[in-house]
Amino acid sequence: IALLEAGEPLAGLSIERIARTAGVGKATIYRRWSDKEELFVDVVRDMEPDDPPVSGTEGLADLRVMLESLRTRGLAQRSSALLHNIFAQMKSHPKLWNEYHGSVIAPRRLA
Repeated sequence: IALLEAGEPLAGLSIERIARTAGVGKATIYRRWSDKEELFVDVVRDMEPDDPPVSGTEGLADLRVMLESLRTRGLAQRSSALLHNIFAQMKSHPKLWNEYHGSVIAPRRLA
């Protein structure tokens, strides 16, 4: 995250540099992720706040909870340079966008 917060482009990052910055060996990274794109998707996924719990039976109250969650998420994204950097990079990496969409956005739409 520190590298992304510094504005480093994904294309300029290597597993070696990520591992060095994290203070671990490359093997540690590769045990969990097969490439930097997979790591990047997990970083983005972990940054997303969990959806708030709703009862599903209290229409107006559930709607208020969901709207407040959307408002809070929107404010956080607008004020985060890191998120701007991440979403800008996703536009040039379709694999990243597709994975993010499939694991974060699509499940929310189904809920």
